[in-house]
Amino acid sequence: MRILLATDGSDTAAAALDFVQAFPFPEDSEITLLTVMDKEMLAGGGHEGLSHEQKRSLQGTTAAVREACEELLAQEAARLRDVGWAGRTLLRSGHPAEEVTRAAEELGTDLVVVGSHGLTGIKRYLLGSVSSHVLEYAPCSVLIVKGTHRGRTATAPLKILLAYDGSPPAEKAVDFCSALPLGAQVEVRVLSVMPLVTLYRQDIAQQLSWLWQQQKRATEEALERVTKEVGWATPNVSHELRESGDVAEAILGAAEQLGCHLLVTGHKGKGAVEKFLIGSMASRLAHHADCSVLAVRR
Repeated sequence: MRILLATDGSDTAAAALDFVQAFPFPEDSEITLLTVMDKEMLAGGGHEGLSHEQKRSLQGTTAAVREACEELLAQEAARLRDVGWAGRTLLRSGHPAEEVTRAAEELGTDLVVVGSHGLTGIKRYLLGSVSSHVLEYAPCSVLIVKGTHRGRTATAPLKILLAYDGSPPAEKAVDFCSALPLGAQVEVRVLSVMPLVTLYRQDIAQQLSWLWQQQKRATEEALERVTKEVGWATPNVSHELRESGDVAEAILGAAEQLGCHLLVTGHKGKGAVEKFLIGSMASRLAHHADCSVLAVRR
């Protein structure tokens, strides 16, 4: 698996590196560490009208930032080597969000890993909107790591909630999880949420209808199949079926109740229409989940 990890020295970027180090990725995975020098921030609105001394000062600032970025990459790469990960480093200049997505495409990346947001000031290389932009426009799956890990320790099992709705992106998410060497230290809950129409108590009639019960049985059968597939990766797999008028809210609620560290969902990308994961479902989960979110693209 080819992994691109975007870092900027912020706390959430550090959390992303910690997450990658501890996550059971395939042993032959390759990691590229990327830092982006924000060209617009360094330009400060352009060089027009600057005096010779001001230009020299700007050049000095740029050189200092470049040196700091190179030092950061070296330190992060050393952390990966300490735990047995070999990887390369990459330094780019430009708009952070655009450079991350461009690098992912050029490198043939399978997974981009970013922190949920960066810092302000001189370390503001990855802006707050970077994770959102990467989630929507990256040509591959995206893992957004949140700074909170619910106090998880090295001996505590990693808890994953896999949101499944039968759509092609959801099937891809199942394939992704099934291919990982999760092992016995990982617990996976597969969740399906059937959307209810609650207007004028239509949910009651809907639940009693023959068609609804047939769809419910089909969903339960699909959950059993997915549980067996993910069981190849870890023996600790269970499944659950919920009914709700707000699918995203039900998924978020389940992740909170289960104390999950990672929420995995399919992501249809731009211009596609899927069954239940419509609109900005993956974006909504990524924005509001307390845990990290992995959006798997087709």
